[in-house]
Amino acid sequence: RPRMGGVCTKDGSGIDSAQSRLIQSKLKEVNAIFPGTHASCLLDSQGEIVVQSSSTDQWKDKDSGHVIRKLKTAAEQFGATLKESRCPIIHIKGETTLFSCYDIGNSHLLVFFTEMSDPSALEKLNPSDKDALVALKRKELQEALETL
Repeated sequence: RPRMGGVCTKDGSGIDSAQSRLIQSKLKEVNAIFPGTHASCLLDSQGEIVVQSSSTDQWKDKDSGHVIRKLKTAAEQFGATLKESRCPIIHIKGETTLFSCYDIGNSHLLVFFTEMSDPSALEKLNPSDKDALVALKRKELQEALETL
């Protein structure tokens, strides 16, 4: 995967360096909404990383995107048992880590990990309070992807 201005872009993704920079700036804006976020990426419908915002090892496992796609599918299947047809946002809290996954359009996912060294700080964080702030960034990312 070639490096482009600190962002990693999947070969064959159709994303040029200008689009990479635009998407990276949007990913950084999302990271700012969730302080402690240091790893974010966009996944395609196959679970392949299209763009990632950092050089962290968070995405070193080549199967992590596929596992996240399976989680998304499982969440939608579970939602169907509750008569919910969609599951556009997933948040999973651990002791010091929050995993977040948002639909971007019909085929992409925005995923990121937020880490806090103080478990009580994460316990107090209500990610749903931040979803409205992320909504605008989701729309902007969708528009950037539509130009591909």
